[in-house]
Amino acid sequence: MKGFFLFFLLISFSLFSQQRARIKDNIEIRKSQKKDAEKNILKFKDAILLVRINLREKEITYYESFDNNKGADRVKKRQEKKNTQILKAFQENFNFCKTYFFSMADSRKLFEGKIDSVKFYNFDMNIVNPDGLISNNYFIAEFGSVESDTTFYYKGQIPSPQNQENPEGYSYYGDEKFSLPALVIRNKDFVQLRGPFPYYVAYNPGGNINKRYSNSVSKLDLRLKKYYAKVRINLEEKHTD
Repeated sequence: MKGFFLFFLLISFSLFSQQRARIKDNIEIRKSQKKDAEKNILKFKDAILLVRINLREKEITYYESFDNNKGADRVKKRQEKKNTQILKAFQENFNFCKTYFFSMADSRKLFEGKIDSVKFYNFDMNIVNPDGLISNNYFIAEFGSVESDTTFYYKGQIPSPQNQENPEGYSYYGDEKFSLPALVIRNKDFVQLRGPFPYYVAYNPGGNINKRYSNSVSKLDLRLKKYYAKVRINLEEKHTD
């Protein structure tokens, strides 16, 4: 009986130690995320926001290949209506930094750093050469869905489907934001930013198209400005101490 009791104590102590280690790891991760968020918001202010939009080129080309011009026009007009509202939303509600747009079809080129091969558009959907755009001074935004918050990931790097960047095999947990429709901010490598950076704003994909995008863009602009001001104030206070 005494041996069983000692065994039980050892197991309990081991579990408690593991739990404490995990809590410590999580605290360190949150500290690291806070530093990254602060660096990103300061960089964001002088950077360029590239908004990814879907022009549905492949679908339109498919219809055209079968001489189905009506089908092609139908898809084109439907998508143009959505994109017009997205462009208008940013033009009227976002001035935190410079904004340009690019097609989803050019995502791989941008990911590979082939900026000169990517077509960028202004608010009028005219192809332009973004003023000041270089290989490391931009962030990416899109209306999509929020991925799992990597705060719940202990150690390792950002998890990948093949577990290639998680050699330790530590636990990864999703949260309630998973798959939430939202306007999401990513870095130049298309990796979703993390809190406390205001990296997403939820939106209703089935809402009134005239307000569907503008409300989210307006909220994002406000949250970025508030977080930027907060970080600046904290930095100034540190310098005066």
